[in-house]
Amino acid sequence: MKMVDSAADIDLNEYELEDRRILVRRYTTYSSGALRAALPIDDVFVAHPAFMNAVNAVSRVYELAGKTGMPQGICIEGPSGTGKNSVLKYFAASLPLDDLYATRHDVIGIRAKSVSAAHILSSILRKYGYPIRRTTYENLGPHTNVAIEAIRHKKGRLLWIDAASNLFWPTSRRTPSGKDEGTSATDLICELMEETGIGVALVGSERLAELEESKSALASFITAHERLDNFELDATFVAFSKAFLKQCAGVDFT
Repeated sequence: MKMVDSAADIDLNEYELEDRRILVRRYTTYSSGALRAALPIDDVFVAHPAFMNAVNAVSRVYELAGKTGMPQGICIEGPSGTGKNSVLKYFAASLPLDDLYATRHDVIGIRAKSVSAAHILSSILRKYGYPIRRTTYENLGPHTNVAIEAIRHKKGRLLWIDAASNLFWPTSRRTPSGKDEGTSATDLICELMEETGIGVALVGSERLAELEESKSALASFITAHERLDNFELDATFVAFSKAFLKQCAGVDFT
């Protein structure tokens, strides 16, 4: 039985749009002085232990991608607001600035919205600058070949997929065994990894923890699993707060 993916026109700049929404809220809520004082805080990173464990795991996937012939993947899960996507920003900022590919093409980030391979494929192609507005079941094969060639040509080494739990079927729609046997999206990601050697970071909610027990082929490519949690009121939180406040000298938090 064929599984036909829904492939309506998809917004492929979700990160940019979310940033714009945040800016609109800020501009309509705060004074210009408050905005000027707060802007530098967006770039503040505090390298607490769990955060750096995730960064180092991503770095290993990046370094091995395309070199070992064995696709590598990492899963980073945890509650919203714990800094999962900040791991990508921190890691990308650490790449050499004199390497054009390192800052523009070898690391790309997309956001998963469904189990649709068409959506994932369209997002990747748009990130690489290909003017493809719509991928459907009928042109999935040719567009997959284009994506493979794009990753190879652009020397892609890390594909960061936010909201990755959307790649899998909800429990109510799984097989009688209750195991997730994969979707067209996860099958596509496996094919891209096998054909190009690109590393993959799956980032999302606690539901990603179920991946290790699934029957999805993608699970076999995940070699590292990191979790970011909300802080407890302990010494780690105190150290984090002090380091954060030290980098925010222009703002009075008292």
